[in-house]
Amino acid sequence: MRAQDPIPFFEALYDETYRATLRLVTRGCADADRIPDLMQDIYTDVYAAILTHGTDYFTNPVGFVRRVARHKLGEWYGLKARLQCMVPLRGMDDDGGEYDLPELAAEVSAGEAAEARLLAAQAAERLKTFAPETRRILLCRIELDMPFAQIAKLLGMKEATVKMRYYRALAELRELYQKEGVGL
Repeated sequence: MRAQDPIPFFEALYDETYRATLRLVTRGCADADRIPDLMQDIYTDVYAAILTHGTDYFTNPVGFVRRVARHKLGEWYGLKARLQCMVPLRGMDDDGGEYDLPELAAEVSAGEAAEARLLAAQAAERLKTFAPETRRILLCRIELDMPFAQIAKLLGMKEATVKMRYYRALAELRELYQKEGVGL
């Protein structure tokens, strides 16, 4: 197979992935003013990888862009900054006044990290017991951030079936975590 010209390959990949990448970056970015710089950093790395490895190297270019985006978010923002994007840092008292919430812990203890790895391994083992269609649904919804209608069309299922399998799988995983004393 002959390698494609890298410029049209990159342009097509950019057009295909830009919106999803922007959603991912917007959710994880602590400062909205830095989103354009972060997006440029992501696509600069993607283009450099295309030039370095050639177009035939990429079996899943869309997934590669998503991995680069997640990696860049991790480089730009540590755990504390990413959590602050998801958790409000100001609260409201009974009189309607605002107050600062206590700062989030910046460090995770070694014990907590080991426990998290153990739970992740248990969840991975549990995922292996799911039907292949259910694993695909979870991948499409969680990893690829696809809407249910698009997943249903992709897998040739009814949207209601996709939703049912997704929520049942989440319930099973939630049950696993609750048995371990972790709330989801």
